[in-house]
Amino acid sequence: MKTRTIYIGKGQFIANLCAFLPANAFINKRYPGGGGTTAELLSKRNSIIIVPNVPVIVGKVKKMMEEYKLEVLGIYYPFNDPNAIVDYLLSDVPFKNIMVTPESYKKLVKAFENPKVAEKFNLHKDFFLLFDESEKIVQDVSYRKSIVEPLNDFFRYAERSMISATPILPSDPRFEEYGFEHVIFQPKFEYSKAIEIAITNNIIYRVRDYLKENVHTHYCFFMNSTDGILSLIKHLKIESESQVFCGEDSVKKLRNKLKFPNATSELKPLAKYNFFTSRFYSAVDIDLDIKPNVILLTDLFFAGQSIFDPATESIQAIGRFRNGINKAIHITNINPDIEYQSREMALKFIEGGLEAYKTIYTFKESSLAHSGARIAYEQALKALPSKKFVIENTDQINYFSIDNSLDEQMVSSYYSSADVLLARYNELPNFKVNNSSVIYTSSDQDRLKRERAKNDVDLFKAIVEQLEKFKTPKGSFVIDNRIEITNELNSENPAMVQAYLKHGKTMIIKANYKFSRLNTLVKAREIDARFTDMPVIKDVLTAFNTNQDLPCKIVNAKVVGLKSKYGITGTTGQILIRYFTISARYQKVIKGERQWCIKLTNPKFTLDD
Repeated sequence: MKTRTIYIGKGQFIANLCAFLPANAFINKRYPGGGGTTAELLSKRNSIIIVPNVPVIVGKVKKMMEEYKLEVLGIYYPFNDPNAIVDYLLSDVPFKNIMVTPESYKKLVKAFENPKVAEKFNLHKDFFLLFDESEKIVQDVSYRKSIVEPLNDFFRYAERSMISATPILPSDPRFEEYGFEHVIFQPKFEYSKAIEIAITNNIIYRVRDYLKENVHTHYCFFMNSTDGILSLIKHLKIESESQVFCGEDSVKKLRNKLKFPNATSELKPLAKYNFFTSRFYSAVDIDLDIKPNVILLTDLFFAGQSIFDPATESIQAIGRFRNGINKAIHITNINPDIEYQSREMALKFIEGGLEAYKTIYTFKESSLAHSGARIAYEQALKALPSKKFVIENTDQINYFSIDNSLDEQMVSSYYSSADVLLARYNELPNFKVNNSSVIYTSSDQDRLKRERAKNDVDLFKAIVEQLEKFKTPKGSFVIDNRIEITNELNSENPAMVQAYLKHGKTMIIKANYKFSRLNTLVKAREIDARFTDMPVIKDVLTAFNTNQDLPCKIVNAKVVGLKSKYGITGTTGQILIRYFTISARYQKVIKGERQWCIKLTNPKFTLDD
């Protein structure tokens, strides 16, 4: 693909350089806020702009009306009635500007079948088609198949392009076949932004410390996990000062299931702490009077989907704020065991899977309709992992799914090592990187073991394991928060922590981490301890002479007295064996009476002890 560079000066926007966006091109804006979408909406031609997410459409439609008095039609569920689309197309708006989600694009196409519209417009000749934030086609297709639905129609337009500040150039050969070029709007000025990269083993503690060290009126967090967001809010105890911006499904989940009311799918005035699901709000223009602190959050162990691609998602999230930001930080943990494949290995895996798929597909196509063989082949195709790499119900390659898989493998690899992630950030012209990594004595994995414990036994094990780790001296460059964590654990699970501090790991393991068993063992140990108290030893040694014939009834009477006095338990034999060697019972005449006797020898204690 050929590359063409257009230089853009400081303070300039794309609209200052081009009356129309280049057609048949991948347009690379280099940084968010370059005005690409606005340039197209202001150009004097009919335009359709496919936008991945609804909030972008809502915000842009409102902004164009308020600032330019330009009527833009937004089409998205549930506002995708073909009749409303027809009315707009037949209106006296001189140049039709339409913004539509991939899922609602077919409703737009349907409107052009209206006889009056068809008489006035040829969809593919009279409209320029622009796919905005084009990297989302690659990044989202694994969980959002509908995002590629407009692509076949895309190539039917006489003029069409894709645009993004962070494009991922696709491998689909049709772009080469139709002569697409890569057009770069290259800034002639410094456009990099400062960012801290805080690699840590404890996300919650690093966020908490960051907030203490960087006091500000407004914080904007990006994290692609509503569960992760809510967990952080609760741990930081900031529920009343927080607002979550996310998709409608996540709003319902937070409000109804998780009982967190401050969730919305619409941009509203900010709270002190604002949380955005990164994929949903990655392309929204956020216009603020203040410059917030922006925090990107990745927790690989709690929410693997919270991973950020530095070259796309990190740039996009920080670039959302049109009036700038105060500072930015990406707080993340690292997983040396994260699963990923090299590009070479991933391609071999995909190629092998596609070969198997096409072989079975060929057998299916050559079998009789409704036959047992055809049904078996169809079931086999549905079970193949490689089915995601073909267009549904065909054997045609879905290149965007392949690109998605390769991209995910690559991004995952960044998080296998702190050095690799830092190196990737440092490669990008969009960032000036400062490393502010911090390691704590307690990690995210320690916390998750407790939070995900299935029962009290698993929880007890996790707490004991955590407290045992604290016995090991902390390494250099490690923040020692052992006392703080111990107090936190004691607040949450006082019985378990106190049991460990009082009785230790060995006793708890012996009890199989069960309190009922532990209480029995503790009582037994307390009883055992009484036998070795010096007052008891002294009374026992004083009460019984050794190497003499001792009548059993006298021995029993003395033992009963000792049991009553000291609260010791057991039979006469069980008690005395702790102090002496006991002979077998024998009969002997004592004072003219035959009596059962025992002889005590080898005392195990002395009064000197």
